[in-house]
Amino acid sequence: DASDSLTRLSRVFEKEFGRPLVVVSGYRSANYQQRLWDLGRCTDTLCAPPWFSEHQLGLAIDIFEATTEKDYLANRAFARYLNWLEEHAHLYGFHQSYQKWERVDAYEVEPWHWRYLGVSLATELHTLNMTYTEYIEFESMRKFWNLY
Repeated sequence: DASDSLTRLSRVFEKEFGRPLVVVSGYRSANYQQRLWDLGRCTDTLCAPPWFSEHQLGLAIDIFEATTEKDYLANRAFARYLNWLEEHAHLYGFHQSYQKWERVDAYEVEPWHWRYLGVSLATELHTLNMTYTEYIEFESMRKFWNLY
């Protein structure tokens, strides 16, 4: 499902911008994630440790370039792409995982990182302006309070 949805999203993106949606990272094994840590390319707030990365699920992608939020958004094209994706990616089941900094999502903002959640959940999160982390916490609290 994720692959088919990414293909559809990519086609619409290319039609809109006249260039392909470039995926620079997709599935990562725990060993690969460990190498990123060993090489010093990761920090506690920038990427997950091995066994905790959304990339290991095979449902997350990084697009164009993984850098810092400031550098990413300084690139006018990337900023335009992000604005478009924020409005349209949910229609294809994709959601930007890390939008609200460490205080909410446990990681820095990563405009390049998108996770497939399915159209229904991605659209619900888009409508609620929630990250997946917030949603999981909200659902946990709701279930907890429904017990009492």
